[in-house]
Amino acid sequence: MNRLRLLLLLSLTVFSNLLIAQEVAPGLKDIYKDHFYIGAAIDMHYLGKDQSPELDIVRRHCSAIAPENLLKWGSMNPRPGVYNFDATDKYVKFGTDNKMFIVGHVLFWHNQTPDWVFLNDAGETVSRDELLGRMRQRVALLAKRYGSKINAWDVVNEAIEDDGTLRKSKFQEIIGDDWIVEAFKIANDEFPAEVELYYNDYNMPIDAKRQRIIRLIEEIKAAGARVDGVGIQCHWSLDWPSVELAEQTIKQLALTGADIHISEMDITVLSWPYKIPQGSDINDYPQFQDEFNPYRNGLPSEVEVRQGQRYRDLFQLFVKYSDKVKRVSFWGVQDGHSWCNDYPVKNCRNYPLIFDRELKPKEAFEQIYHLLD
Repeated sequence: MNRLRLLLLLSLTVFSNLLIAQEVAPGLKDIYKDHFYIGAAIDMHYLGKDQSPELDIVRRHCSAIAPENLLKWGSMNPRPGVYNFDATDKYVKFGTDNKMFIVGHVLFWHNQTPDWVFLNDAGETVSRDELLGRMRQRVALLAKRYGSKINAWDVVNEAIEDDGTLRKSKFQEIIGDDWIVEAFKIANDEFPAEVELYYNDYNMPIDAKRQRIIRLIEEIKAAGARVDGVGIQCHWSLDWPSVELAEQTIKQLALTGADIHISEMDITVLSWPYKIPQGSDINDYPQFQDEFNPYRNGLPSEVEVRQGQRYRDLFQLFVKYSDKVKRVSFWGVQDGHSWCNDYPVKNCRNYPLIFDRELKPKEAFEQIYHLLD
């Protein structure tokens, strides 16, 4: 009887120790705490649930968050005088409760801005001064409500084309080529000094685009406003950009004095569907399923391994420049809820993140988890 009791006690001790080991196993945020924040984009898809295993992953592994859509102008303020503060308040509370670095995304973007912003009561296009006034009202409202609870803002998003020209948008059309500078001046005026201000964009490894963004940062500073950080979106593929080109991008942008933020990271495993009109549904083109949607029944192990090595190579680069890289944020939590399943063609089955649809860690997770071992 004593022997049986001893064996039982030993078994319970081993089991207890295993549980303790699981509880104290470090998250990604702990592993990289001496290098940069680890972040993820979340939205009401998770925040609106009583129980969300995705948010449990974020709590364990992330020290920073960004919102996918809920702080964009169209989501937060779809009509004059109508505000969806319930969603934005939940977002800020989640970050505050979990002591995270909270990013506001985004103040001004050519997309997802409601038409009313650009029109007067008669349905006519507003003047430059009127639009600048509405932009200031938006920033002042957010500054008053959240102050420095939101630690940083993407002030302007995706305003430069790949060829280095200014994107033609309603903001540019009505205000003029200086609209980005004016946006940063407004943000600089309205937010507390400790709130960081960022410019955010994709395809920065393209030289013409990168050089124009560098000049833009200089123009904003010359106008007396701040640019505290630049967000490199990193919606990249298995092949592009090369690590060497990514390094060149980080080094050149860092010379501006702005912190580097890997702001929207995912690695697509699909080819660009150049034979299909952008925005189409892949199901309408069955003849191209095998070419552009080849992993409908699961990701082959060899592709997952290749993606894992890609994540590892890039994280190795970010660690190398961790004196300049302040944050690395994934654009989403798990493969099933990623914009990459619907862009540039809808209903493609993609696998761009480090957790799969069942919330299991992928090879990419294992590679970056053990990178610093």
